[in-house]
Amino acid sequence: YERDSDKREIWRYRDWVIKAFNDDLSYDRFITAQIAGDEIDAPTPDSIIATGFYRLMIWDDEPGQGRLQARYDTLDDIVQTTSHSFLGMSIGCARCHEHKKDPIPQVDYYRFMALFAGVTDMSKDRIFTSLATKEQAAARSTAEAGKRADEARLQTALKAMDREFLGALAARGQRSDGASDLVDLSYRFYRDSWKELPEFDALRPESTGKLPNNFIDLLVATRRDNIGLVFEGKLVVPEDGVYAFGVKTKETSRLVVDGRTVIDVGQRKKGGARRGEITLKKGAVTFRLDYWNRQSGFNLDAWWSTATSALAWRHTTTDPGREFAVPTFDDVAWKSGAPGFGSAGTPGARVGTEWHTSDIWLRTTFDWEGNGGDLVFITHHDEDVTVYVNGVLAAKAPGYTSEYFILDATAKGKAAVHPGKNTLAVHCRQTGGGQYVHVVPAVRRDAERAATAGATNLVNLAFGKRALTVDPMGKGERFLRKRMRKQGKDVLGPERFAVFQRLERDLAKVKRRRPPTIPRAMAVQERGPNPPAMHIHVRGNAHVKGEEVEPGVPACIGGPAFALLPPKPGAKSSGRRRALAAWITHPDNPLTARVMVNRIWQFHFGRGLCASANDFGELGRRPTHPELLDWLASEFIAGGFSIKTMHRLIMGSSAYRMSPTADAVAMEKDPANQRLWRFDLRRLSAEEIRDSMLSVAGLLNLKMGGRPFFSIIPPEVLATSSRPDGVWGKSPEAETHRRSIYIKVKRSLLTPILQNFDLADTDKSCAIRFNTTQPTQSLHLLNGEFTQRMAKAMAARLRREAGDDSSARVRRAVRLVTGRPAKDDEVRRHVAFISEVRTEFGLSPDRALEAFCLVMLNLNEFLYLD
Repeated sequence: YERDSDKREIWRYRDWVIKAFNDDLSYDRFITAQIAGDEIDAPTPDSIIATGFYRLMIWDDEPGQGRLQARYDTLDDIVQTTSHSFLGMSIGCARCHEHKKDPIPQVDYYRFMALFAGVTDMSKDRIFTSLATKEQAAARSTAEAGKRADEARLQTALKAMDREFLGALAARGQRSDGASDLVDLSYRFYRDSWKELPEFDALRPESTGKLPNNFIDLLVATRRDNIGLVFEGKLVVPEDGVYAFGVKTKETSRLVVDGRTVIDVGQRKKGGARRGEITLKKGAVTFRLDYWNRQSGFNLDAWWSTATSALAWRHTTTDPGREFAVPTFDDVAWKSGAPGFGSAGTPGARVGTEWHTSDIWLRTTFDWEGNGGDLVFITHHDEDVTVYVNGVLAAKAPGYTSEYFILDATAKGKAAVHPGKNTLAVHCRQTGGGQYVHVVPAVRRDAERAATAGATNLVNLAFGKRALTVDPMGKGERFLRKRMRKQGKDVLGPERFAVFQRLERDLAKVKRRRPPTIPRAMAVQERGPNPPAMHIHVRGNAHVKGEEVEPGVPACIGGPAFALLPPKPGAKSSGRRRALAAWITHPDNPLTARVMVNRIWQFHFGRGLCASANDFGELGRRPTHPELLDWLASEFIAGGFSIKTMHRLIMGSSAYRMSPTADAVAMEKDPANQRLWRFDLRRLSAEEIRDSMLSVAGLLNLKMGGRPFFSIIPPEVLATSSRPDGVWGKSPEAETHRRSIYIKVKRSLLTPILQNFDLADTDKSCAIRFNTTQPTQSLHLLNGEFTQRMAKAMAARLRREAGDDSSARVRRAVRLVTGRPAKDDEVRRHVAFISEVRTEFGLSPDRALEAFCLVMLNLNEFLYLD
């Protein structure tokens, strides 16, 4: 509801309706296509598009616990719209109880709803039907297969370049940063659809191989689903101690270290993040990880660490002064906290300790071995962060980030670090939005190794975890390729680096390739030939079921018998909606033709013979001319339900050709004009006003069909939205001059001129528009941005078409605005008006002409039809 998101492709339904009226599609076929266009004997793209009728309503895209009630609210909308639009009945009043006025029992409401029980729920992405021809589908399939093949070929070549680059680094003695804690790692790949983690040793692998990088890598698999992998090697343990291991996967895995099972997510257990601990001796121990998935794609993350390896921090939010960074500073009064200080929801943050103030100061100690020149910091900050080592400024980074990255230490910072215990101090300042800070000292080779293996592994290292896997989502490749772009020319040589660059360019081109677009429609879909059972809902509550009901129509209508046949063998839908369409459009149905001819009459006269166009029942109004309504309905049926023929019949009548001139005697006897003794003055509809202004201004774009355009909405109106910069698009100027029927409709952001002049209700079936008279209408016509633009364009048109003569301009303006020739007296008055506004307000000739055009667009003779 509140999101008011786009209904993509629904514009095809609008185009279909326009085409149906222009082509004089018979009304019975018009109804059938909308109710059951997918169930007719030979569905066409047009008939499928017509079923967009079922996707027009508002719906709850986040029903939560109310999902069942939301489904029946949607079905209720279908019931009400169908009954109101085609039958002129308020069947919806019987949802919770018997109808208060009409003889419609509650059971008939649910029998009618049962006809739509097979319709699938509304959705953002699961209600589209392809309109592709066989040729279009084949062309797209061929293009997609070619794209996949080209991507695979280029990815394979780039993978080979990755290995070549890593090998070249190793040959130069620079590969130590890519060394894993695993050695002699190999894999066995299996392909099958098991129900649980199998005993792989009893099965024959499809392929085996070595992993030269000694990282667990799912990309050795030849497909993403229904696969099994066994990784075996040795794990190098640096010293005796207790070590923690973690495995994260959506399905099943088993980790065995030193011959002991540490983690076992098998035997139909759900995946997730699992952790285990084990005591290990220094040296190389056996390592094995079994992995299997079904339909979840690549998802595996494994790490290990000492049981307590993350740094513990002291922190304060009170300014401790400049000396807080020196090793001798006394922080005993500060609080202790887990690493990762910030607020939940900050992008990329892993909050260990909540922090909500503008500043925070942190201190900890860390051990260092080796050369200080290798010092870097694994960092995530939001916002400005300053880092000190042993009281010396070691790094500084302004602004914010949304992920962990490697921050280089300054030369002074590298010089300040020494073997043994060191003091790390951090200050972070935040000014708005999210907030987070985490800084960890690291050896450059370890940090770059983790970054090469993937962003997840860099985060793991920040929390004291050492990576065992290559990031399965391709982020590891991203880090490695970034390094190759920087160092590749030097490491690989110019010729091989040129090959790498060409491969990357070719892959980028392939990824940009778009297969031929397949036309699709937002259309009805059914659950299958056997819809779920329908029950009466006690007091309309979907959770309280009463007796089961069979599909049917309200008995009170009478007319033709309702015939529901069982679905044919192999049918994809129940056929219930087709049966309903046949019943509604049957010539003996007493309501369908009457309801439609009444709407046509209402269109021409401003009100129908029955004033309540959506309700012919007791809650509605009695027809003023019942015999005329019956005769028109019989003529409509006899004429093959031709809407254009009915228009001609009505417009050729003496009633339609009546003068609007008042008659004193008739006015006294029939002031409401119930007997149609004169033609009632009618104000143009909102769309007619806008389109007429465009026409008079010479800007009206008569282009038909296609996607909707974004009308020009003033910034002041957009500012009322929660997302002023993103809630509305911008169309080319020529598109904004198209007819109003093609404007994009957003319930929460309507075009001002249309909204001010009583645009139809966009939430439900609108039986009639009531013309209101409000001060804002006059204000909009005089001061509105759209009207001002039209007046300016109209003035430019007058200058083009009537030259410099003021009288000629006035005569042309009167002809354009009123459709009649100007009288000599009004020409003199209008010319005098233009001269007067020039003199009184000091306007230029062009501005004075624009003011005159603005007044012309405000004339009753322009805004009203008589």
